[in-house]
Amino acid sequence: MVALKKILVASVLFVSTSIACAQELGTKLQEYEKRAEQSMQNVDSLQNVVRSLRTSYQDGTSNRDSIAQLLKRVEKQSYSAIIEKKKTDEELENFLKEHPELKASLHSVAKRSESRTDLAFLTSNAFFKNNLSEKDYKSLLAAEKTEKEISLLLKEIFDRNSAVEDLAKQYDNATEELPADSIYTKYMEQCTLIAKAEQTMNEKWQSVYDNKTYIYSLLMERSRKQSVLDLMEQSAASAREKISKTEGLYLSDAVASYYFFKTGLLSCERRIATEMNFKKAQDSLSAEIKRIQQIDILKNKTEIKKRDFIIYQPIKVIRPQFYTSKNPVPELTEYSSGIIYRIRIGIFTNRPNLSNLRYVTPLSYTKKYHNGKYAYFTGGFKTEEEAQQGVKYLKKLGFRDPKIVMWVDGEYITDLAKWKETNHGYSLEITGIDSICETARKSIMDKYPNAAMSKAGQSYIISGFISKSQVADVEYIVLRNEPKAETKIIKN
Repeated sequence: MVALKKILVASVLFVSTSIACAQELGTKLQEYEKRAEQSMQNVDSLQNVVRSLRTSYQDGTSNRDSIAQLLKRVEKQSYSAIIEKKKTDEELENFLKEHPELKASLHSVAKRSESRTDLAFLTSNAFFKNNLSEKDYKSLLAAEKTEKEISLLLKEIFDRNSAVEDLAKQYDNATEELPADSIYTKYMEQCTLIAKAEQTMNEKWQSVYDNKTYIYSLLMERSRKQSVLDLMEQSAASAREKISKTEGLYLSDAVASYYFFKTGLLSCERRIATEMNFKKAQDSLSAEIKRIQQIDILKNKTEIKKRDFIIYQPIKVIRPQFYTSKNPVPELTEYSSGIIYRIRIGIFTNRPNLSNLRYVTPLSYTKKYHNGKYAYFTGGFKTEEEAQQGVKYLKKLGFRDPKIVMWVDGEYITDLAKWKETNHGYSLEITGIDSICETARKSIMDKYPNAAMSKAGQSYIISGFISKSQVADVEYIVLRNEPKAETKIIKN
């Protein structure tokens, strides 16, 4: 009996000790899990700040440099928090290795991920639904739906830019002001719609990116997939760097931003699929990456440069008097670009009697020059030779001293001989291409038949322009047809 009592006492003591030990281990497990949860919340908080700063940076606010510096500091803090979290997770893992019997008590994402399917569409896999709150899972599904809308906006942007390219060709070939103005109006309408589509795409993509990166970070932290978290940080930093280097260079900043962040996010999603052993999703994401890489972000943006359509008019005599008190002589029209020759028929202190102007048309006047006196002009000519014929005609009509004057890119020139001595015209130097395409050649020669094209070493030279606006127009034609060309305007 004594021996039996001793055995019973020992058994009770053993059970009591075991219970105490189990309670102590349970308490330690709770402490480890609490620390792990706190470290995860710290990472979540810092990454929320990072996302907010990224949004402000991408919105293009005026203080981007300050935001970039702050973003760098917060990202560093976030990285330190991730390292600290990794240490905490390792301590928990080591504790569980020493006490594997406690794994059943662990509240982890890993437990809920054991039963999963392998579907081609990444977020359709049960892992996401099983490990996210209802709110977060709905947010993820909404992001997937929005991505389809973004694809349509992307197509719209490219389609409208193609329409702009067609309008640019039509505008180049326009020879009259009214048709050209109609084309330019259509161009501006397209630009407005493109800008609207870009803004909408930016807003939608920012929402998608923020939602997805938040959810992926949350799940990967809980699953202790540090390599995925590192890749997400690296891809975001790489995208920001590429955007800063290409801003304003290509077809659309909105498209470029989407391209860089989207390719980075797809790489992260493929890594998630790999880590979770979703083989079908890996294959579909690899195919999607190849599809996105086909987007031609390097395409140059087509812009139409509005130009003056100079009205050239021959001199005519119209009887009875064309100009009257109800139809007065108009003020002179000056063009900011291009060349026009006119004939000055007199400078007057007061307005002249119209009968003294011998019924000639067209007439115009200005008080801008000659110390505020009235300067009257007639005709509008494309070449000096045409203006010289106009002078002979005016002399036959009885004008004593008709004088040829000209405007070159808005500059009023009265001494043509002196101007010719000092002005030797302009040329365009072109490098970076093997040849000038036939479309560009034809456009230039049709518009400027006196232009000369030659090759000097690795450069092409187009010369024969007496105004800077002419050579700038040729430069515009070349760059639109030869985006890789490098050009330089040279004053001879």
